[in-house]
Amino acid sequence: MKRFASAAVLVLCAAAVSAQSTTIWDLGELTLEQAAARGLEEFDLVITNTCCKGEVPSFLAKYNPDDLWIYFPAPYGIINPGESKTFRGSIDFSRFRRPGDYSTTVTVVCQGCDPPCEFFIEIKLRIVAPSTEPPESPGSTPDEIDPTASFCGPEIGPALQDAIQRIYDRSLELPSSEIGAWDGVWFLDRNGSGIDIRVTKLINSRDQPVCPTQNCTLPDGQFTVMLCGNCIAEHIGNDILYGVMATMLRLPYLARRAGAYYAEYASYGGVDPPSSQSAYAVGTNIVNAIADGRVSLGDICSLLNSTTHPTVVAVSNVGIVMQDQRAIDLMTEEIGDLKNCLACPYTAPPNVYKDYSRSNWSLSDGTHQDQHGRRINARGEPVD
Repeated sequence: MKRFASAAVLVLCAAAVSAQSTTIWDLGELTLEQAAARGLEEFDLVITNTCCKGEVPSFLAKYNPDDLWIYFPAPYGIINPGESKTFRGSIDFSRFRRPGDYSTTVTVVCQGCDPPCEFFIEIKLRIVAPSTEPPESPGSTPDEIDPTASFCGPEIGPALQDAIQRIYDRSLELPSSEIGAWDGVWFLDRNGSGIDIRVTKLINSRDQPVCPTQNCTLPDGQFTVMLCGNCIAEHIGNDILYGVMATMLRLPYLARRAGAYYAEYASYGGVDPPSSQSAYAVGTNIVNAIADGRVSLGDICSLLNSTTHPTVVAVSNVGIVMQDQRAIDLMTEEIGDLKNCLACPYTAPPNVYKDYSRSNWSLSDGTHQDQHGRRINARGEPVD
């Protein structure tokens, strides 16, 4: 389990405070994505007994049980006068689902003291919405760029292959209570909101966008990425991962489609486009093509070209005309002329700043599965 890099230890001397006072521990500000990436982290709370003279009090750390993001496995202990005791605690940053100001108060009671001694530690954290601009990754890119250049975003193939392999391996370790038409739906309800793989765009030393260039960025701010030699919208990688995850959960086709529709409508108020629907099918076909437990980038690229999806091509008084179209055609046509953006010619690899396959997955019994497929409790400890 990770430890806080700073502010890991609080030294609180009761003699330095009044009989009732509050110490603030401000954890600062995190975006939702930063909080999810930090996950579960431990800290030490060190309390020194300078409150009582000649007595042996017990310190009882009391906190609001509704604040599920903070834990004290053993929030009590006896501390002799002049001695210190360390209380081990942990904070689960991944539990935050929406922006806001969060706080909880730990009450430390020195029982048996005369006069009574009680003080408080208020732990505060602000969660903010992620920036509309993803973090940027400088690399081996030129200081001067041709203003007429049209470069697509960075190549995501290896990162996508790695994420699919990890989802495949982890899903095989899921208990049967997470798999199937019913249980799999509830698994997605708990874990499906963050099925993403996001990479940084490349910039040069002058903070100019290089891959993608501004003219290869979509009007809504979403940037393009390269996959198997094709320039596509960034969301396609997320949609392929959804298809992989839903298939590994053994969800029937209609349940997979309903889950995707609900997520799209809840997030954007619309229906998922044909490009996304075809990407789900690519994800399913990738799972079915896995041989010897290994995910092949060659198979991913081949299935982008061979997977088809029924699409409405005409509507008339007579009825609706459907036609099977290749997934890759739907994906490239979605972005119009941007499909002609050139592959990024620079060698700097993109930084993967969000990867669903590395997040902790919540299980139906209240435990979690970590990125290595191990079951852990809320404190990050292994569960047999």
